[in-house]
Amino acid sequence: PITGEAGLFDLILEYGGADYFDSDRSTPFKYATVLFICQRYGDAVVHLWTANKVIPAVHLTVLCLHYGLILPHVPLTQNPFHLSHRSGNETALTTVDLFPDAIIKRFVDNQTFLQYPEIKLDYTLSLDTDWLTHSKSLFEGSPEEQELKDVHCMRSQAVVNNAVESLVLSLSTDQLAVLMGELVTDGNFATSQVVNGIKYRTGGVLDEYLKTSTVDVILRRCAFRLAATGGEQDAVRAVLLYQLAGCHAEAVNELCKQLASHLSPNASRGSAASVWAGSAPKETTVSTQRNLWRGLSDTFYDSCLQNKGPVSASIQRALAPYALADVLKTMMDLCAAVDYFSVGEYGRVLDVLDGLPVMVLPQEEDQVAAAVDLKLHDSLAAVLDDVMLMAMRAVRSLYEQTRFQQKSSSAGFGGSISSNLFTDKDQKVQKLKSRASAILMYACRVKSRLKYPDTVSVV
Repeated sequence: PITGEAGLFDLILEYGGADYFDSDRSTPFKYATVLFICQRYGDAVVHLWTANKVIPAVHLTVLCLHYGLILPHVPLTQNPFHLSHRSGNETALTTVDLFPDAIIKRFVDNQTFLQYPEIKLDYTLSLDTDWLTHSKSLFEGSPEEQELKDVHCMRSQAVVNNAVESLVLSLSTDQLAVLMGELVTDGNFATSQVVNGIKYRTGGVLDEYLKTSTVDVILRRCAFRLAATGGEQDAVRAVLLYQLAGCHAEAVNELCKQLASHLSPNASRGSAASVWAGSAPKETTVSTQRNLWRGLSDTFYDSCLQNKGPVSASIQRALAPYALADVLKTMMDLCAAVDYFSVGEYGRVLDVLDGLPVMVLPQEEDQVAAAVDLKLHDSLAAVLDDVMLMAMRAVRSLYEQTRFQQKSSSAGFGGSISSNLFTDKDQKVQKLKSRASAILMYACRVKSRLKYPDTVSVV
């Protein structure tokens, strides 16, 4: 006798399954109907999908997810579970390990939906269903009922979050504004749709489906993934996503990291002697990228760290414990110093270094001990060699210029001049010597922290 739908499915498999009901694969809906009657909902989806009936397969997936007939985190051929598939029985419908989210993702990745992020989101969020309400019998009677529910709920939510993350990562900046909203600034704060006090983005379509806290988590995870890829445009988008999620410390850290990676003119050469070879490096791809990140940093600094409005004040409070505002300003000033260095304005290079919000290099020998004890932010530590080498080349160039002027003036007076005529230049020479001595002493003290093996010898 046939015992329920499972027994009927076993009998169908004995007859040959799809080979019996749809032998030439010309009537996939016929066999899909048989499977559905047998409560093989996931198998019905897979059969339609493998028969290239994409839209019916996707819509059947959405329907089954909505009514809790299949679980979003379980392979379709085990939705629901059946021994014939698990045992590797050759008469089983398929060995393709398809999940519901794979069906949805492949569908929304189609070029047809490229300009319709809301539709892509609708299909993606079909994975976020109240399946537990419809599937109570799945766990009833189990001695570990609550534990099983918790595990399945966590797996299900992970599938939903990953699907939404993949969608977010595929969107352009304009499409992100539709789904996530735009950045809240002091200028639009009064008219923004602000949730739970001060938030950093206006409401988007995604907030209508998921909790704001869940959306923020998704934004942070996406930003982290983009930042980790190392691509230029990915990093730019990562900064935006961090800001949308209200993670301004992470946004500033990424800005500082990018400024640091593009500070030196020939960073890829890997040695102190070659990185700062020559006194005035030409415009390079590195400097172009540096200008891009300086522009983004300037915009952030001016709009978020210089204003006194409620949004800016909140951001400044978030950055204060880590002194990140000073770190960002220091990195921006160092980029300005590199620009001065590239056109031979060495005096202005030293002026910038003297006025940094965070001391990177000592100016006098009595400042060396304090500089050694100072724990630098990772981005500043990463450019320590470069700042040191730039400063020493600037000092050397100024020293040579001053000495040349002294000799030229002496020759002009026929070698007979008053003893105090060169007092100013002598003081300048001594000051440059003192500065060079302090930098060298500091370099020797922090040798183990430097990234180039030959930095101390070049200094």
